[in-house]
Parts: sequence; C-alpha cells; structure tokens
Amino acid sequence: MNLPELLVTCYSARLAVTEYLDTIRRQAGAIMLREIHPGYIMPVGVRNVRESLRALFKRKFEPFDSMDTAMNHVSTIFETPTRGWIQNSTLPQKAYFQRKISEFN
Repeated sequence: MNLPELLVTCYSARLAVTEYLDTIRRQAGAIMLREIHPGYIMPVGVRNVRESLRALFKRKFEPFDSMDTAMNHVSTIFETPTRGWIQNSTLPQKAYFQRKISEFN
C-alpha cells in the first residue's frame, strides 16, 4: 500500500468513527489496527474499510478499562505481536506513554 492509498484509507476510517461519535454525541480518540499479510494481493479499497467500521459500530462491542487490556485482547486476534504495534505506530505509543494532567501536581 503506498502513501496516498494509506492516507485515503485513514480518512475513510476517520469518517466512519466521526459519524458514530456524532450519533452518540461524544468526543473520543480511536485507534484502528489493520493487519495485512504478504499473501494480501488485492486491495479491498477504502469503501470496504469505511463500511466495515460502520457495520462494527452497529453491533455491541467490548469496552476496555485500559490500553493494556485492549492490546492484550488484540494479541489474541492478530498475528502481529503487541510490541510490534507499539514500536511501529505513533498512536499506540502516545496512548501508552501520554502523561495525565494529574501527574503534574
């Protein structure tokens, strides 16, 4: 996947997340993880990403109390180890290492 395709896919995912947050009248951050393997030869396109997320938001999903709990769940689904997601992705790094305002007292 080249950079323009990646960016369009990201915006497609953002659209679906923003639509959902608007319907529940909330603000939040979201991290979408998508695993692509070497045998992945046919791109499914941004429409598939957007519609998959829209369908996901119509179902009941599992909330997590912490990033650790969420990433432990992810490790049971994906082949990429949790360490790989954190080392190679900016958003999971920020979620793990962001300091809370209460820590500055």
